Amino acid sequence: MHKKNIPLIVGIALPFVLIAVLAAIVYIPSLFVNPSHNFVYTYEDRYYYDGSYDTRYEVENGKIVVKDIPRLQSEEMKVTEDVVHKGNPPLYMYDVKHHTTHKITLEEAQAMMLDPGPSSPDGYSVEYRYGHDGIFEIFGSSGNSSDYYLIKGSWQ
Repeated sequence: MHKKNIPLIVGIALPFVLIAVLAAIVYIPSLFVNPSHNFVYTYEDRYYYDGSYDTRYEVENGKIVVKDIPRLQSEEMKVTEDVVHKGNPPLYMYDVKHHTTHKITLEEAQAMMLDPGPSSPDGYSVEYRYGHDGIFEIFGSSGNSSDYYLIKGSWQ
């Protein structure tokens, strides 16, 4: 190998090295997220114009119960029927053995004994996180992003 070929080799290899490093940064943390308990959750889109449900869920004595959400009625702010979905928000169960999520019915969820705590017995919780677009947030942002994450400590 001649010394004059080193810049060519670096120029060809550097993009592959950067891709491998970025892939490791993205995927290695997910290798450490291994909850041992299935969990039930619900998800509601946070866009205002999609509306919201008129009920919510709570866990009482280990069982899921449906609670009505009171709506404010005033002359200044009227809630129209087209922004309120009738019925209950959908329920989902995450299966840790198969790493899959599937929709379940309220009756299926009510048949389960649920832990009302903010996290599972093995320390995992689902959190809503808000962030910025851009590369490492140093080159500016074109917008913001947010999503739900499975968290244990600082891992997501």
